[in-house]
Amino acid sequence: MKKKAYIYTLDVIIAIVILIVGLIVLYSFHIYAPQKEKTTSISQDIVGLLHETKIYELRLGSPTECNSYSYSTLDELCVSGDLFNDRISVLELLGQLYHENQREMIERIVDEMIIQPRIVPPGYKLEIILFDPGTDSYEQLYPLVEVTG
Repeated sequence: MKKKAYIYTLDVIIAIVILIVGLIVLYSFHIYAPQKEKTTSISQDIVGLLHETKIYELRLGSPTECNSYSYSTLDELCVSGDLFNDRISVLELLGQLYHENQREMIERIVDEMIIQPRIVPPGYKLEIILFDPGTDSYEQLYPLVEVTG
């Protein structure tokens, strides 16, 4: 009789250990999915930032100097003569650069203004897409990147 009780007790202990290990494994695989409301809010903030910020507002110095912008890419555009109107918004500048097929400059501006200052929280992805009414299609302005901590 003692042998049966010993085997039964050992069986219960093994079952409990298996359950505990299973629960630990189950809860250790937590997959992060951002909340939809927060994602919408962040995307609206980024579009608002790009739309409302005028190029001249990003100057640190004299309005006549090209090397006075707070972002080096804007300085380069000014020196090269590609930035001839600083009264437009950053979003309009991105559209202008898209029209001139300067994708690298678009990526550098977005990196400097949004990625490097960590406007997009870690764990989120950023992609900027432009609707082109001329071709009735969507064009990718900025490639899909995941922002890491």
